[in-house]
Amino acid sequence: MTGKERISEKLVELSSYIDDLRGLRDLSWSEFQSNVMLRRGIERTLQVMAECALDTGNMLISHFQWRAPESNRDVFRVLSEHGVLEGPLTERFLKVASFRNILVHEYARVDPAIVFALLKKMPEDLLAFRDRIAALL
Repeated sequence: MTGKERISEKLVELSSYIDDLRGLRDLSWSEFQSNVMLRRGIERTLQVMAECALDTGNMLISHFQWRAPESNRDVFRVLSEHGVLEGPLTERFLKVASFRNILVHEYARVDPAIVFALLKKMPEDLLAFRDRIAALL
């Protein structure tokens, strides 16, 4: 399997997570707060979305032989250096990388308000990310 094929597979995977969360975009704050299992499912989906974006970014960086990122946040910096991400979208993805670390390593201190905000914003950001990468392939 070529690098482009692997990246394309990741974009399909990313699309499924985007669809999952877009289906919940009308969820109210009170519904979100009152259903702990739903909240945990959203947290997990946000985590795997972030992981998928990082994997895709790393594959793209390797494919084009751009400089090796030094951290998860740096993956998005490298993509920004090459025009895949720009301005505010870059800043939001840097925050996503940081939030991914909290979800994975410090899950007991996850702020539900941040999770709810990401539920509303992250699918659209990842849609833009997916489309920019697809255009490069």
